Parts: sequence; structure tokens; C-alpha cells
Amino acid sequence: MTNETTRPNVVLVVAHPDNDSATWAIGRAIEQGIETDGNATVTTHDLSRAGFDPVFGEQDLAHYRQAGAVPADVGAATP
Repeated sequence: MTNETTRPNVVLVVAHPDNDSATWAIGRAIEQGIETDGNATVTTHDLSRAGFDPVFGEQDLAHYRQAGAVPADVGAATP
């Protein structure tokens, strides 16, 4: 039995615009399995809903090279 204060936290990240997709079905199954097991807590983040752009573009590269600010879509997805 796991103590509530020592339960691991699982972060599930899904990035698909269609909630009826196979990606989301798998995500929901994983989330349900974790919750049913009861040994961990799960938080699901929907990157599509957050407006995250998965393309690594010029602004992302500039930030990576420490020559630019955090791109707006990345900043919006940060809790």
C-alpha cells in the first residue's frame, strides 16, 4: 500500500486535435489504468488545446541558442 504523501505523480501529455483519435483513446486508457491501480496520481495535459505548435521553428531555434525569447506557444503551454 502506498502512502498518499509518497505516491508518484504521472504527467500524461497528449497532442492531437481530435478527441476521438486513437491517440486520445490510448491516453484515456493509460490515465484510467493509472487511476484504477491507485498507486499514483495522474495529470493529463492537452497540448493541442493549449495551442502548442509542435513545429521546431526559427523562434524555437533562437531560444534554444539563447538568442531569443520563449516562443508564445511554448510560454502558453507552461503551467
